[in-house]
Amino acid sequence: IENLSGIPGTVGGAIVQNIGAYGQELSKVIEEVGTYNVKLQKIQVFKNPQCNFTYRDSYFKHNPNLVVLWGVFRLSKAFVPNLSYAGLQVLKGVSNLTPKDVRKHVLDLRVSKLPNWQKEPNAGSFFKNPIVDDRLFKTVRSKYPDVPFIELESASKQYKIPAGWLIDKAGLKGYKLGKAYVSSKHALVLVNNGDSTGEDILNLASYVKQTVYKNFKINLEPEVRIYKQGKLYNL
Repeated sequence: IENLSGIPGTVGGAIVQNIGAYGQELSKVIEEVGTYNVKLQKIQVFKNPQCNFTYRDSYFKHNPNLVVLWGVFRLSKAFVPNLSYAGLQVLKGVSNLTPKDVRKHVLDLRVSKLPNWQKEPNAGSFFKNPIVDDRLFKTVRSKYPDVPFIELESASKQYKIPAGWLIDKAGLKGYKLGKAYVSSKHALVLVNNGDSTGEDILNLASYVKQTVYKNFKINLEPEVRIYKQGKLYNL
């Protein structure tokens, strides 16, 4: 889990969100999750398959009556580094590589790529990386041959395209609307300048979503959960 270093949050939140970064997801190491069902007023334990983990999603994300109490992690005693992410492959030539080495490189990557949330308040990656079918992927690639992508293992051809790349190509990196803005360091991050309102962030997110759809016919889905007047809000 050294690839997940530097992600702010709690263990419970990490499980609900199935956090992931640099080629690793939390679901790969979760054995079981203990919860308290506030409606039934009892403890319920879920084994990994019951958690319905998918990309930035889980069973718990759709069942707010379940409060995550604990997670049991199964880690390998033998260190096998996950260097699948392009930015980590430079470590393949390092002799006697340790988890600490990978962690340091991951933290350095985060500093170089992402704005510091303590200085530029933000909720991290605002949108999920969209998954598109073969037809739409070919349409995008015909216009942008350099589009980065991951081909997914599925019955039908599907591709995951970085949302940050789409937002950047739509000309929105650094774009300001009201008192909120798209980070000039990473287009996937929407920043509160310290004086932004919730409406400023929502208006900016809506504009980004509409602009990306206009340019690519790709519908961005928020990674964050948005609550408006106490209710879950769909952007």
